[in-house]
Amino acid sequence: MIRRLLFAAPIVLWFLGSLCGCGGTGQPNVQPSRLDKGLVIVLTGVHGRLWLSESICQGLDQGGVDQAIEIYDWTYHGQWLPFYNLGAVERNHRMARQIAAHVQAYQKDHPGRPVTLVGYSGGGPLAIWTAEALPKDVHVDGLILLCTPLVPEYDLRPALSASRKGIMSFYSPRDRIYLAMGTLLFGTMDKRHRVSAGNLGFFDPRKSDASGSAASAPAEYDVYDKLYQVAWQPEMAQYGYDGMHLTIGAKDFVAAYLAPLVKARRWDARLVDQLPEAPPAGGPTTAPAAASPTSRP
Repeated sequence: MIRRLLFAAPIVLWFLGSLCGCGGTGQPNVQPSRLDKGLVIVLTGVHGRLWLSESICQGLDQGGVDQAIEIYDWTYHGQWLPFYNLGAVERNHRMARQIAAHVQAYQKDHPGRPVTLVGYSGGGPLAIWTAEALPKDVHVDGLILLCTPLVPEYDLRPALSASRKGIMSFYSPRDRIYLAMGTLLFGTMDKRHRVSAGNLGFFDPRKSDASGSAASAPAEYDVYDKLYQVAWQPEMAQYGYDGMHLTIGAKDFVAAYLAPLVKARRWDARLVDQLPEAPPAGGPTTAPAAASPTSRP
C-alpha cells in the first residue's frame, strides 16, 4: 500500500500543479534593481516547478528579501520522470555544474553581491553539489536546505567550505512518507536506501552516533561549526508548516524563518534561536524554535 502511494505521489503533484496554473517560466522577482542587491536561487524539487517553488519565492519577498529571487528548474520534465530525476546522479551533477557556472556569471557581473542557494527536497542535493562544483576561490553566501534526501552522514565539508555563512538545514521527523519510507524504497539522491537527512538531520562526524558526545576528529572537520540544523517544532504549524513534506514551502513559514536568514550578514546559533522573526498572522507564537549548530533530536 505504501509503495503504491509513493508511486502515485508524482502524478498527484503534477495534476494539482496543472490545476493551480503552476509550472510557468516567468521570474517576477528578477529585475535589474533586485539583481544589484543580490541573488537567491530557489532550486526546485524532483517534480520541477510547482506551486511549492512559487510559494517559497513569494514567502521570501513577503519576508522583506529585496534581492533577486530566481526559480531554477534543474529537472528533466515528464509525467513519470520525478523518479528519473531522483536517481540520475550523473545528470544531476552535470546540472549542478551548470548552476555553479550561472553563479559565477552573476558574480562576474555583480561583484561583491551575495548569492544564496535555497534547495527544496531534491533541490537540496543540487545546492550542495553546486557549492562543491565552485572553484576554490569562489563562494556563495549560504545554503538553505529544506527536507534534503541525502544520507545523514553525507560529507558536507566541501559545501561548507564553499559557503561564507554556512549551511542551514531544516528537517522533520514527521516527514516519514517521503524522507523515510520513500528513501528506503526508492533511494536517496546519492543512491542509498536509507532514512534521509531530511528526516533525521545530518550527522556531525565529530560526535558519536550513540550518545552525541565529542569524538576524536581531524581539524578539517571544524568546518562543521558552520552547519546549523533546525528540527520541526509544533509551533511552526502556526506558520503553515506542519512538519510534512509539502508544507515547508508555506509562505508565512518562509517569510518568518527563511527570509531573516537570507537578510542576515552572518549566521550563528543566536540568530537561529531568535527565529521566527515575526508572529504568525493569527497571533503570537508560544515559543521560539529550538535550534543550534549541528543540533539533532
